[in-house]
Amino acid sequence: MTLFLLILLSFVLFLVLFVFVSPITVLIILPFFVLILVLLFPRRFLTTGITMGMMLLLITAKPLVDLFWDIHLGGFKLLHYYSLVMFIYAIFLILLHRIKVTDFRFYHLVLITGIYYSVLAILYLLAKGNVISMVEYFLRTTYGLPFFFLMGSYLWDEKHLRRFLNLTIIMLIPIALMGIYFLVTRSPEGFQITGSAEKFWRLKGYYHDASVFGLKMVPLLVSSWYLASTGKRWMYSITLVAAILMFYTYTRALWIFLAAILFLWTLYRRNYLIMVLVLLFVLFNWNFILERFSYAGVTLESPYGFGGRVAIWQYGIKAFLSAPIFAKMFGLFVVGLTIPGKYIHNLYLQWLFDGGVVGFIINFLILGVFLLSTLDLIRKGNVRALLPVSYLIFLLITGFAASYMNVPNVQVYLWSFLGMVFYSPLKLAHGSKGSEAGNSHGLRQYYHESHPYRKEG
Repeated sequence: MTLFLLILLSFVLFLVLFVFVSPITVLIILPFFVLILVLLFPRRFLTTGITMGMMLLLITAKPLVDLFWDIHLGGFKLLHYYSLVMFIYAIFLILLHRIKVTDFRFYHLVLITGIYYSVLAILYLLAKGNVISMVEYFLRTTYGLPFFFLMGSYLWDEKHLRRFLNLTIIMLIPIALMGIYFLVTRSPEGFQITGSAEKFWRLKGYYHDASVFGLKMVPLLVSSWYLASTGKRWMYSITLVAAILMFYTYTRALWIFLAAILFLWTLYRRNYLIMVLVLLFVLFNWNFILERFSYAGVTLESPYGFGGRVAIWQYGIKAFLSAPIFAKMFGLFVVGLTIPGKYIHNLYLQWLFDGGVVGFIINFLILGVFLLSTLDLIRKGNVRALLPVSYLIFLLITGFAASYMNVPNVQVYLWSFLGMVFYSPLKLAHGSKGSEAGNSHGLRQYYHESHPYRKEG
């Protein structure tokens, strides 16, 4: 009864403040309100099962919430509120469960990144006073970092990992069924129709863009493959469905990622069935694939190359080079310089825009260090490392055509899986430098004795 009254009270207060004060005021006080509300909860409601269960639901339900991408409340998107609540809740759970950041390898890099972009966001807010732009900037640069620590330590347990992956698949099944429905019915509202004579019907479902639908298929592809390769072989059917749906988005960057990741998985697991099926599918659609790649030209010589992205890249580079030295070092965004109405369509240029040369170096260092380290874990036999490395390869490949690192879903899954494979509590228990997660008896024993999520049984 107490919990119900607190939830009801919070909802009423939120509506009153939103209607009679202002949406921006609600956004500013929301972190403090959520913190106070949670602290008022009876302790029995703050068990690991309940708190982390709510977090798993928030993460995995995000693709469904994204269907309401066009709803705005007081200048902010509904998705902004959702993401901020998740971020605040993640910070709170880190404190509640007393997660030690020093239990993670490379935690310095993660903390430096978070501090750097947080300072830049504050500087921008002080200089420009634009709350909406500041929030968007903060979410695309810093949003996923707490999940490195929170979800990383939670997913270290194989049971928790499989629960998370299963829930991810369950939440994405409706999205996949939506895609199948539009493929079968060929209803125009489910497609982004482009090309001469409207040749390319790019599957998008009810999302605003085909690439967004393709992004939803990435967790479905990766999660189902991992579960299939570690016992549930029937999950390969879901992997195959996700790959086919991704193909019909006709997003070329996703095609290249799909080919690269399936090749990597095949080499690692020595399971050639999916690769054979994919090769047959590619051969059957070979002429169409060539036509899609030749559309608008895959060339840097013409401004219309890469679907017109070359012109946008040239514009962005020119804007960066003509910016003041301070903006070059710390980002064009901080001094208020943007490309009006244009999405830069390049992850690496986005790093320069958002964080300057310093931010570019930090991000490049993070991407390089984590990629090399996870590949080394794979070489040593840690199959779990294939989860984060799949996302790292995804970002490396698609980074030349899009800035998917800015997408909250991608950030959460990437940082969660990175934290999982670099969580090393053994180094504190035995003075070692850590080992692969779950591979040593001593590490498992230490986990069961002292892990924060095991304290409550």
